[in-house]
Amino acid sequence: MAILSLTVFVIKAQQDADKEAVIGVVKTLFDAYRSQDTSIMSKLFYADATMGSAGTDREGKPQFRKGDVQGFLNFAGTKNGNYYDERIYSYDVTIDGPLATAWTEYSFFLNKNFSHCGYNVFTLFKSADGWKIVNITDTRRKTDCKTE
Repeated sequence: MAILSLTVFVIKAQQDADKEAVIGVVKTLFDAYRSQDTSIMSKLFYADATMGSAGTDREGKPQFRKGDVQGFLNFAGTKNGNYYDERIYSYDVTIDGPLATAWTEYSFFLNKNFSHCGYNVFTLFKSADGWKIVNITDTRRKTDCKTE
């Protein structure tokens, strides 16, 4: 019975450590985003990672837009005097072996002015170098948002 209890404790401790590591990757991404440090940001992505955004077009029809990590890094690293602040309000992390998802509620501010909100869905892979982002897909809206 003691061996079983110890095994459960070790597994739970590893799951907790992985969850904190996944959250750490997301936090690091947005800290680097705010400081426009793309050298840090780029290290968080797995090779050939993808991005996308799910929403509606101007007529209200469902729309999915593909993005790419390099475009995101180029945007984030542009020193144009703007300040980008994506505030994360919650983390819902699920892990199965080397695969994790993290749903994060967010609001985005441009130069301290509210722009939009939604959810990010991160898919991460636990590589030999630690947790890496393989995909980020978000939603974007301007209603029912947190603004603090």
